[in-house]
Amino acid sequence: NSPVKLRTKRSRTSLPLSRNPLPETVLRASKLVRQGWIRHQELALGKTGKRRFWEECWAVLIDQSLYLCPQEPRTSIAEKSGEKLIHLPPCARVDVHSSIIDIAYEWLAMSRTKHVIRLVTQTRAEHLFELNRY
Repeated sequence: NSPVKLRTKRSRTSLPLSRNPLPETVLRASKLVRQGWIRHQELALGKTGKRRFWEECWAVLIDQSLYLCPQEPRTSIAEKSGEKLIHLPPCARVDVHSSIIDIAYEWLAMSRTKHVIRLVTQTRAEHLFELNRY
């Protein structure tokens, strides 16, 4: 009989976004879907969050990417084409393609916070967003 090896279950979530920000990014404003201030929290899939870990960020949704910036981006006009550009500061990017989004019912039941949604990405990262303050 060979001994049975027990494997510890590793989380499949990505690293917290604050640990690996993208460098400054320039995007075309014509592809902008929506932007504004939100509160964000990234959790290990299936875990409950704590209120103190909410962070405010400027969210920019362009195509199938959600950029979470610590500050509002600046805009400019391209000299040659006259197209409006958005200059994002170093920030995190969440790929929302084929993600699952739903109301975070259990979060609403345990706190006074309203309008909390959950986004689960293909990489099994779970993000909570509070939208009512802005």
